[in-house]
Amino acid sequence: MKKNRYACSLKGSKQTINSAGSTSIGLLSVCSLAALASGASAQTIVEPIVITATRLATNPFEIPASIDIVDGDTLRTGQLQVNLSETLARIPGINVQNRSNYAQDLQISSRGYGARASFGVRGIKVLIDGIPASAPDGAGQVATFALSSAERVEVLRGPFSALYGNASGGVIQLITEAPPKKPTVAATLAATSFDGLRYGVRGGANFGGGGVVIDASRYETDGFRPQSAAQRDVLNAKAEWKTGAHSFGLLLTSLSMPDSQDALGLTRAQLDANPDQTASVATQFNTRKTTRQSQLGGTWRWAASEATSVNAMLYGGTRDVLQFQSIATAAQGAPTHPGGVIDLDRSFLGGDLRVNHVIPLAAGRLQLTAGLSRDEQDEARKGFQNFTGSGASQVLGVAGALRRDEDNNLIANDVFAQADWQSEFVNAFLGVRQSKLTMRSTDRYVVPGNPNDSGQLKFDATTPVIGATFKLSPALRVYASAGRGFETPTFNEAAYRLPGAGGQTGLNFDLKSATSRNYEAGIKWRNGRGAIGTFALFRSETNDEIAPLTNSAGRSVFRNVGRTSREGIEATFAMPIANTIDLYASANVIDAKYRDAFLACGAPPCTTPNIAVAAGAKIPGVPKQQAFLELRARPMQGLLATIELQHQGRVYANDTNTESSKPATLVNAMLSYRKAWNKIDYTASLRAENLGDKRDAATVIVNEANGRFFEPRPPRAWMVSLEVRYR
Repeated sequence: MKKNRYACSLKGSKQTINSAGSTSIGLLSVCSLAALASGASAQTIVEPIVITATRLATNPFEIPASIDIVDGDTLRTGQLQVNLSETLARIPGINVQNRSNYAQDLQISSRGYGARASFGVRGIKVLIDGIPASAPDGAGQVATFALSSAERVEVLRGPFSALYGNASGGVIQLITEAPPKKPTVAATLAATSFDGLRYGVRGGANFGGGGVVIDASRYETDGFRPQSAAQRDVLNAKAEWKTGAHSFGLLLTSLSMPDSQDALGLTRAQLDANPDQTASVATQFNTRKTTRQSQLGGTWRWAASEATSVNAMLYGGTRDVLQFQSIATAAQGAPTHPGGVIDLDRSFLGGDLRVNHVIPLAAGRLQLTAGLSRDEQDEARKGFQNFTGSGASQVLGVAGALRRDEDNNLIANDVFAQADWQSEFVNAFLGVRQSKLTMRSTDRYVVPGNPNDSGQLKFDATTPVIGATFKLSPALRVYASAGRGFETPTFNEAAYRLPGAGGQTGLNFDLKSATSRNYEAGIKWRNGRGAIGTFALFRSETNDEIAPLTNSAGRSVFRNVGRTSREGIEATFAMPIANTIDLYASANVIDAKYRDAFLACGAPPCTTPNIAVAAGAKIPGVPKQQAFLELRARPMQGLLATIELQHQGRVYANDTNTESSKPATLVNAMLSYRKAWNKIDYTASLRAENLGDKRDAATVIVNEANGRFFEPRPPRAWMVSLEVRYR
């Protein structure tokens, strides 16, 4: 038997793989993708075992789900290490765009879920080391991800998101690197176009039974448009230790973004005339947002026996947001108007407890898991006018009179159970989660013309998932899975009602949760020479889809619009072309559409929807096709050169499909050189993006009522960086 020149390793161990691909661990398609994407040598491939798909350490080649990995080298080498948009373009089905607007964070959608979000992440569960980075209401932000100390990012799509409750689109989880065996410290300095500067330091040490990793960084930019300057400070500190059968972990994350300016969107005419401009109202009102978030989480694992383990997690934190919007002063005269300044103070806490037990069963191995979780979120929401004075003495862009004052509370209680049976020929999985969620609002701003709008919303759902992987040969897996999902409105989505629609203030108590049925079938393949491929077909059918009704001046009103569907294909392929050249490619096509006709709002002011949206209209914010192609070459020791092609199809900006961004293919290139000298490693990198200087919209603001749908793509840009690491 001829031996394959690739070997996989896990925690320092290596397994040799024969030409048939058989091994006690198995050569994973995800393992190969991660290694090829990071430019690993042709002799070893690091094989991470994923935990996101089933919450258990599992070989992803055997999981009946689409799960991909971006490893730490790919996240760091030749990258700015600020945004997930730098690297997640390589994952099919995931659309993540850098909006160049740090007041609104990245826009991320997964198989069409989350595309409606005008800011932050919706419908996708966000985790760091198993600890939620999403709020209990489903809202999330990936700005807390410290990419420079990440071991990997795991991305799950499809039916298995049912295991996480309130998330239909999937899961994005960052895994922080483990403490190094020897003390290590690294400093990074990067400069970019548009006066961008990032500097940071990270390090770690091992103390016998445990260790620590600390990562702190600051990023500053003036932006390529007026009113788009920002500063972001991120801290990630991790400690872990072990005593006998007990393992412990602590994770501290902190984010500070003071006065991130908001350049707002542009109309099509403005975008075509000058994509570098900013809407005049943005500078008039000094639109901006300050965000501060701190979170502490702890984990405990008890290996009670070889067959049984107990896992517990607790977390808590605070998040404060102060946002100044560009709402016209005249519109704020009505006593029911909540003002143009949003002031949120949030605290949150939660935890889960689960028990795992393994038993032999029918020439296989059955792993059983059962557990429960509880999450709570408290929010003090206030609104102020975005001006003081009147006439000639009027000052814009400052907090004025109080216009809204309420306390909101959310409690989510879940119980779950799952079974994973693995045998020589088939792996079968069954799981179910029961979720109950209650939102309560206490109105403290009751004045003439603005009644008491206290009330509550209740949601509950049972979300089962089932799947199986069939082992047709050591090199080929065929799988299928199905599950139910649900997605509640977030507090931000429930925050406003349409004026004139029966009660004008307070939470939108008419919103219902969206429920979905999700199906997936696919193939995972590899050969003995390092080539791998994956192919997946999927379909999701959603009832009571939550969609924007109006979106004006940063304020969105949402409602349920009936049935939708999302169906498509995803594929990845990777192979070594030569000893020093690797190819990686991915692509997806998706058809996301409304299945029911409904009426939408036009230009403001709109108190009654009056524009017809036909059944079959495309869901806005979802590109019909995406593709990614990368070549990585190592012509000499320490030198890495890459070239990337990224394609995104047309993206509709409104429900009527009358406005859209244009298809675009971007070309990026990177050159990195690493040199070791004694105990010091030097890595210098140069990166160029958008070499063709494509200037249409990078993202769209879905259903922006003023027609400012488009956030322009930055022009040709560059980055140069240097990292010095001592170990």
